[in-house]
This record gives sequence, structure tokens and C-alpha cells, in this order.
Amino acid sequence: MSFEEKIRCGVLDISDISKLSKIDHNLPISITNTSQVLDRSAEIKSLLGDVVKHSNQNYATAVTKAKTDRLAWRKDKVLRAMRPRMSADRYTDICKALAKLDGTDLNEVVTRLEMRWA
Repeated sequence: MSFEEKIRCGVLDISDISKLSKIDHNLPISITNTSQVLDRSAEIKSLLGDVVKHSNQNYATAVTKAKTDRLAWRKDKVLRAMRPRMSADRYTDICKALAKLDGTDLNEVVTRLEMRWA
């Protein structure tokens, strides 16, 4: 039995270790149980999608802003939803009014606006 045949059959003696450098690494690998072969394309696609999303500067900035100042992030989100439906003067008046509010009042107003506009 040749060295390659011993490798294919899974029979390799310790005395044959000196020949290990001559192993052909391109030998065909046979899979005995093909039901264990899984299609991992969906997992790979999801992983790549996450990498692309998290490396996007706009996404990273939004996530950081949402984590550091949750109230400001909520306010900005509501204002972005309101802006297309309002006149410029009305939107400016609302922004000025929100800027004058303190933390507790601002939280209450943003919560009410979220219920209406989000």
C-alpha cells in the first residue's frame, strides 16, 4: 500500500512519519455523511450585513448619540417625523419652545409627541 493510499484509508503507521512532508494537501476529502453539510450562506450574509452596518459612520454616530443622551435622541427623532408635515415657521416655533424646557418638562413633552407623531 502506498503512502497516499494509507492516508486515504486512514491507516498511517508511526514509522511513516518521516514521509509527512510529502503529503499532498490537495487530496480529495470524502464526506461520509452528507446530511451534516449545511448551507451557511444566510449566516454569512447576516454577518457581512452586520459588519457593513456597524462600520457605517452615520449608523455609528446614531447609536452613540442614542446611548449617550437618550432624551435628545428621542427629541430629534420626533422632530424629524414632524418636519415634513409642518410649515417652516411652525417647526421653528416648536424647536424654540422645546429648547426653553428643562429636563422633566422636556421628557413629558417628547413622550406626548412620540405618541402622536411616531
